[in-house]
Amino acid sequence: MTTERTIEKLIEEFNIIGGWEDRYAHIISMGRMLKPYPEEFRTEEFKVQGCTSQLWLYPRFVEGKLQFDADSDAVIVKGLVAMLLRIYNNRSPKEILAVAPDFVNKLELNNHLSPSRANGLASMMRDIMRYAVAYSSAAEEYEAAHAAEQASADNTAATTGDQSSTTSAGQADVGGLRDKVIDALHTVFDPEIPIDIYELGLIYEVRVSPAGAVHILMTLTTPNCPSAQSLPAEVDEVTRAVPGVTSVEVEITFDPPWDRTMMSEAALFSMGLF
Repeated sequence: MTTERTIEKLIEEFNIIGGWEDRYAHIISMGRMLKPYPEEFRTEEFKVQGCTSQLWLYPRFVEGKLQFDADSDAVIVKGLVAMLLRIYNNRSPKEILAVAPDFVNKLELNNHLSPSRANGLASMMRDIMRYAVAYSSAAEEYEAAHAAEQASADNTAATTGDQSSTTSAGQADVGGLRDKVIDALHTVFDPEIPIDIYELGLIYEVRVSPAGAVHILMTLTTPNCPSAQSLPAEVDEVTRAVPGVTSVEVEITFDPPWDRTMMSEAALFSMGLF
C-alpha cells in the first residue's frame, strides 16, 4: 500500500470514529499492536529527544528500505508512533522524504493534542526524516546494485531460457507479494465471529523475504480457542496458495493478548460496537 493510500485510510478511520474520546482509544489500540522493542536498543542513542515521555526509535536498513522498532512508556505517545510507522515503516528513504507532513492537520491532531504530545509527535517525525536522509546514499547504492543484478539476470535469462527467470521474478516485488498474502488472509474467518481474521486483529505481523518465504505472527481470541489447531492451519494453507510464496511459517503468540480494541473500525462497525 502506498504512503498516500495509507494516509487516506487513516483519515477515513478517524472520520468514521468521529469523537475524540474514541479517537484516542483508537490511537492507544494502535500502540498495543507494536511488536516488542529490542531491549538492547533501549539506550540514549535511540531515544527521541524533545518528547517529555520516554520514546525510543531504532532504525534498520533492509534491502533498500527503512524499518523501525519503537516503544514508549506513555500509551498515547506509543499509539502516535505506531500511527506514524503505519505511514513510514518499510519504505525507501525517497518515499519517506516525499511524504507531505500536512496529514497531521488533516487528522486534526494539532488541534487535539496537548503541547507536549504535539512536540513529541514533531520530534518523532523529525527523527524519522533524519534517518531517511542518513540512509539516502545507501538506498541509492542499493538500487543501483539491484538494477545491475536485475540487468545481469535478464541477460542470463535471454541466453539460457526461462529457467533463471524464476529466481529473479521471485525476488522482484516483496511489497506486492505481502499485499497478496494479506488479501489471502482476508478470506480466513474466525468460526465464532463472522469477521475475517485480519480485520479481527488476529494477525500481528506479516514478513516476506525476497525469496518468497513468509512468516506470519498471529494470535487467537483466547488461549483455549476451539480453533487453535484449525485456524493456523487454514492460514498456512491459503498463504501457500499465493503465487510466489515459497515457504510459510505461522507463529502463534499471546503477547499482547487479543482484545476487541485490536479490531479494525470496519469490524467494529459491522458488529455494531461503534
